[in-house]
Amino acid sequence: MQILLSWLKDFVDFELAPEELAEKLTMLGLETNLQKDPSEKSATLDFAEGIVVARIEKIEPHPNADKLVLCQVRAGEGENPLPIVCGATNIKEGDVVPLALSGARLPGGIKVEKVKIRGQVSRGMMCSERELGIGEDHSGIMILSPDQPLGKPLAEALSEGSGGSASEEEILELDLTPNRGDALSVIGVAREIAALLDVPLRYPESRPEEDGPEISTLVSVSIDDFNACPRYVARLVRGVKIEPSPEWMQKRLEAGGIRAINNVVDVTNYILLELGQPLHAFDLQKLKDSRIIVRLAERGEKFTTLDGENRSLFSDSLLICDGDGPVALAGIMGGLESEVTEDTQDVLIESAFFSPVFIRRTSQKLGIGTEASRRFERTVDPLGQARAADRAARLMAEICGGTVCKGLLDVHKELYRPKEIWFRAKEVPRHLGGKLDVDEYASYFRRLEMKVERESGGSGEVERLKVEIPSFRPDLQQEIDLIEEIARLYGYDKIKPTLPRFRMEPMRKIPKEDLRRRWSNMLADLGFTEVVNYNFDSRDNMDRLNLPQDHPLRNAVQILNPISENESLLRYSMIPRLLNNLKFNLSRGMDTVRIFEFNKVFAPGKEMASETNMLSGLISRGEEKSFWSLSCPEDGFYEIKGLVETLVDRLHFPGTRLEPLSSGKQGCPYIMAKKGLRLMIGKDIAGFVGEIHPDVQEKFEIKQKVFIFDLNFDILAGAARQVSRLRKPPRYPGVKRDIALVVDEEMDAEDVIRVIRKMKDKLVESVEIFDVYRGKNIPEGKKSMAFRIWYQSRDRTLTDEEVNALHSKLARRIEERLDARIR
Repeated sequence: MQILLSWLKDFVDFELAPEELAEKLTMLGLETNLQKDPSEKSATLDFAEGIVVARIEKIEPHPNADKLVLCQVRAGEGENPLPIVCGATNIKEGDVVPLALSGARLPGGIKVEKVKIRGQVSRGMMCSERELGIGEDHSGIMILSPDQPLGKPLAEALSEGSGGSASEEEILELDLTPNRGDALSVIGVAREIAALLDVPLRYPESRPEEDGPEISTLVSVSIDDFNACPRYVARLVRGVKIEPSPEWMQKRLEAGGIRAINNVVDVTNYILLELGQPLHAFDLQKLKDSRIIVRLAERGEKFTTLDGENRSLFSDSLLICDGDGPVALAGIMGGLESEVTEDTQDVLIESAFFSPVFIRRTSQKLGIGTEASRRFERTVDPLGQARAADRAARLMAEICGGTVCKGLLDVHKELYRPKEIWFRAKEVPRHLGGKLDVDEYASYFRRLEMKVERESGGSGEVERLKVEIPSFRPDLQQEIDLIEEIARLYGYDKIKPTLPRFRMEPMRKIPKEDLRRRWSNMLADLGFTEVVNYNFDSRDNMDRLNLPQDHPLRNAVQILNPISENESLLRYSMIPRLLNNLKFNLSRGMDTVRIFEFNKVFAPGKEMASETNMLSGLISRGEEKSFWSLSCPEDGFYEIKGLVETLVDRLHFPGTRLEPLSSGKQGCPYIMAKKGLRLMIGKDIAGFVGEIHPDVQEKFEIKQKVFIFDLNFDILAGAARQVSRLRKPPRYPGVKRDIALVVDEEMDAEDVIRVIRKMKDKLVESVEIFDVYRGKNIPEGKKSMAFRIWYQSRDRTLTDEEVNALHSKLARRIEERLDARIR
């Protein structure tokens, strides 16, 4: 942002030298540079011969092109007009413009020549600021002051200061951080200077003299979405006369980097620079039914903006409409059909507060950045709309000769309520090292236009200050922000460096973090590499994971301002990113990959997204280089299963078990049902283990088997016991017994083991399966499973009779509960 130094003195008195002022503003947190010779335009054009001041005498439609016009442009008094073909929409007959004659060379090496454009001869080129290399404006032809003599070299015209040149005054150039939107105005910077120097701040006169009918009898305003537009203020000025702005206004606009257009539009841009509130001026005669409707666009709705571009909008684009359709893209750019022209007589002034989220999102999607959108994105003063509308109406009445209608339209649901923060004086020394009197803290806050109330303790000593934050400082949210304000005004250079007080004490061990560290080290020891991925994902990956349309994971959290469509959701599963990591490594010559990741997944919550910590990983290796795989094609499955069993063993929790996915309970769509397991902690599903489904593997373009584990770390950590129970080695020998059962094909070994464990007999030490048989003498649809049971007592040697009786009892229980047959 650029500001004329003399403009600041309209609002605050100071005697600082420009260099000293720039230094003090920088120390306040507003990085400032001083342009001692801001006449960069003339310096740029010293070498650009053949560019002169010219006047448009006549404009006619191009006979062979709808979007072009044929202009007759006079490049000198007494000379014949030259034919120039142009596509700009901001020019009119009588405008004085820069004309590059045939043979001229523009910055960037462009040579202007006599050409034929759609059958019409063009003997030069009218130029925009960007084409001349003196600015970034490319929305139309640069309009010069009508007082400029025709035929004069443009470099001379600009260097002499005619038409609003700021070549003889200092300009402050501020590079502001995004949180200081309040300083994107002359009054905002003046407020900072007044607070620093402890001098009064003068606000500009804003209340206009009103005459004529009430505005409510002539115009109506309605808002369909108060979240996108919390407040809309309108003023009406009738009987304006469109002319060039006064030289002082053009001078200040030019210094701020804004091209002068006409007195009405220049007033709105002047208020934007002065108060930081973007305004828009509508030609009332062009507003159908004299109505303003603020609404969201329909997806794909078309709208032509002032720059002549026909844009396709999104469902979150905010529009200003009349009784017929859109007339402006809210907070960004006006429409081509409602702009102020030389025929405009009645002007409706828009002064609104638009949600920064909606403006930022639309600006990014459409690739449009304007001075207005820049301010709305950083949040304007939510209580400043009426003042800005009044100020603009007053200036239009003075400069444009108009009459201000009585009253203003102020449509809102609820006005902004200033935030209150409790400030404790004792916190200042802890953060800044120094200590001041409480009255000095209160004085600093009042300088910044904050309201302060004192609260005393029982002994009469002031303990706290209740500070009301002004509406133009939304960046102040916490007590620490107020302490920073004290540091800014007191002076960072005056704060003496001191060492903070601290005590040496052992770090408190956090069980959850300790488990994570132990598991990470264990996985690293087993040859795994830890990866870290972004917490964003796309909806396309849901289809790649074979997720059904009603699957809970499809209820993902949508990001309001995504970096790209491929990262439009908060991550709902760890697996897609891990599979992309695998694909990346395989494409670069790796044939064996073992990776894991600790991270969060997100799901919608009541007020904000809920977070779940996950531990996920995968194993994949090329079979042709694995000796083990030649004899056992399922090596990866047993490896990943054994890995999870090892991890779970570290929990020291007895209620964990692995169940087949094919048992009919909740499955996992991206794991093969017959080669997958679910990890159970009591009745809770704590994760899934198994081989990636071939369809998923194909969709991720992976050509070798992948085995994954996807575990809910929060559930596992909640079940973890920090100390395992030790048991003395048994002194007495044990006895083993085998049992073979004929059961249904769908039955799992875990079902049998669970029945045995539920007997809770202290003599049953362990149970394990050692054989599964299908074939001769086994009916179709059945299978034989053989188990080895180990019986042992801690206080005596078991007899055969005792073991046989217990074994028979156990066999009968299995037959009854599982409809099994002893083989």
